[in-house]
Amino acid sequence: AFGETAFIWEGMRLIEERRGAQVASYVYEPGSYVPLARIDADGNRLAEPGPPAAQPGPGLLANPLAAPGSASAETQAVSRLPAASGISYFHTDPSGLPEEVTDEGGQVRWRASYRTWGSAIEERWDAVRADGSAIPAAQQRHVGQPLAQNLRLQGQYLDRETGLHYNTFRYYDPDMGRFISPDPIGLAGGLNLQQYAPNPTGWTDPWGWAAGLWGGDGQPASFGDWFNQATPEQVSSAMENPTSQKAIKAALRGQGGAHEWFPVSEAAKAKQLGFSYEELMRMSSPRDQVWFDNVPDPKNPGGVLSGPHSTGAKLPAGQSGRASSAAHSILSAELRAATSKADAIARIKGFSARYVRGGAAMTKGFC
Repeated sequence: AFGETAFIWEGMRLIEERRGAQVASYVYEPGSYVPLARIDADGNRLAEPGPPAAQPGPGLLANPLAAPGSASAETQAVSRLPAASGISYFHTDPSGLPEEVTDEGGQVRWRASYRTWGSAIEERWDAVRADGSAIPAAQQRHVGQPLAQNLRLQGQYLDRETGLHYNTFRYYDPDMGRFISPDPIGLAGGLNLQQYAPNPTGWTDPWGWAAGLWGGDGQPASFGDWFNQATPEQVSSAMENPTSQKAIKAALRGQGGAHEWFPVSEAAKAKQLGFSYEELMRMSSPRDQVWFDNVPDPKNPGGVLSGPHSTGAKLPAGQSGRASSAAHSILSAELRAATSKADAIARIKGFSARYVRGGAAMTKGFC
């Protein structure tokens, strides 16, 4: 019936909606919930049988009929559509929230501005050029055809009757920035049962199940990818949340057993100074080779401390972990005062030469 909309899904991802003879199909970035394009057509969406679809390869779009990671996820989806289909392109913010939709000629068909948690402040359908200038009515290609654009944060679809966002397993209230129902797994998901995420810029939750920074659908595949792509503000925000802070520290420590010359507790500062994940992982030394010497004793002015790098295990008689603790405090303070990557490296080298046996040799290759 014309008054009903049928939604077609591939796995957990919306790929098509049909209302009467109108069909809208969605193309996403490969392996993601970030919308790339929308194809509007009348009647049956698929073209008449033709040549086989292209095999996955460079330059192919994500197939809207395929789930992320599936064998057909990168076939040439556009070749399966009628020649008369209208194609529109999404322009999103870094979190994947659509801000504009343009047609093939670059005319803006829809645009919106939002509050922090995805509540739309304004939606506009007046046709403008990409630079924002008005288009004379005679040159507009979609007069009287407002685009119904309901995609929101990754995995969300706006219900215009309620103002809520359908988020696969739950409904999300963008005015509150929270789900309206508790986490399906109860307290196993944490004490905050209706939390969307610590913040909506560095985190995504396309299923309404579990927010994350990396490794999930619509997220960077690895911590390294996330860290290198994140802004300093996103890393700083993630480090303020106990759960994500723990995950970041674990990722930067790798397999453990190493002394980080740029302490993982200062990850936000490292990002601010321009260090990459790969650079931070190279700036480490085996803990059993690190011995601290001549470290000022904060409890005994004028006194110094000496001892091995702490491992969390009980030390042999006569050895103290206080040297390790005090040395790490000094190093962190030095790095927090750094004004550039070069300055940070110089401070690390100065610290290693002053307070670590053989430290100058350990940090010689840093640049």
